[in-house]
Amino acid sequence: MYGTVFTPSQGLTDDDLASRRTYVGGSDIAAVMGLSKWAGPRHVALQKRGLVPPMVPNDRMALGIAMEPAIVSAYAATKGRKVWRPGLRRLEGTTVIATRVDGLSGDLEAEVPDRCVEVKNVHYSQADYWGAEGSNIIPIDYLCQALWHCGIWGLPVCDVVACVGGEPRYFTVDADPETFGRMVDRAQEFWERYVDGDEEPPVDATASTTDDLKRIAWRDDAMLAATAEHDQLAMDLLALRDSLKTMETAKDLLENQLREAIGENSGIRGSTYAATWRPAKGRMVVDWQSIAEAYSPSADQVTKHTRATAGSRRLVLRRSK
Repeated sequence: MYGTVFTPSQGLTDDDLASRRTYVGGSDIAAVMGLSKWAGPRHVALQKRGLVPPMVPNDRMALGIAMEPAIVSAYAATKGRKVWRPGLRRLEGTTVIATRVDGLSGDLEAEVPDRCVEVKNVHYSQADYWGAEGSNIIPIDYLCQALWHCGIWGLPVCDVVACVGGEPRYFTVDADPETFGRMVDRAQEFWERYVDGDEEPPVDATASTTDDLKRIAWRDDAMLAATAEHDQLAMDLLALRDSLKTMETAKDLLENQLREAIGENSGIRGSTYAATWRPAKGRMVVDWQSIAEAYSPSADQVTKHTRATAGSRRLVLRRSK
């Protein structure tokens, strides 16, 4: 009467997530190489050792996962190609070099694929990081991933199919055996030292490492006695903060001077730049607190819907008086 029941995409299963702890995959390699701004070797090592929880997709990521089949279908129809969905593949002769590519593609009459296919659903705010269609100008994390796929599957090309702010774009990354060889060497060294071995990767500046460090529980109110190394770290950070404050003040001044110059106009266009100063698009905001107060909730109702939240650890550094 109502048709078939829609089954949403489930993404990676618990078995898939457990399997990912046994190898360096396409989504890991940029971080392992120290090229990703999102994560570094330290976070990947902690994941592989099971010391931090696996990433839980947010709503945007879940939407991207759900859209992947539709994007692949559009690619196949637009390019007139057959697409296979393979499983995990490990590089021959290794146990920790592996990948799970979104697809493999070949001509409609082909019996074997001639390229890899990687699918990305890109928020419009990230559009500037993607180049012209047909180029290989894509974010470094995805470039590394495409090279990883090609090297492990032994295929000459990876088509990166990106839905950028709702607009389909097709990018082509050629295999690079020399670069892939260096990536494999780095990944194997990483595994030997930081996953199988007892070395700890150094702290880096990525957001994932910040989150990992915040998971360290506060257990002792004692203050450590600083070493010479601690002194240097603190002095360097204080000096950097002073420099940033000076630069922020200079930036604010230049921005206000531009605003004054633009005045009632939309902006200024120069030979090598354009500066605009237009109103942002307005949005509707619901004041839920005022709505609740309008219904005069009782003290018991307020208590019922009140909960305590854990305070986060904050790094506070200041000069001693």
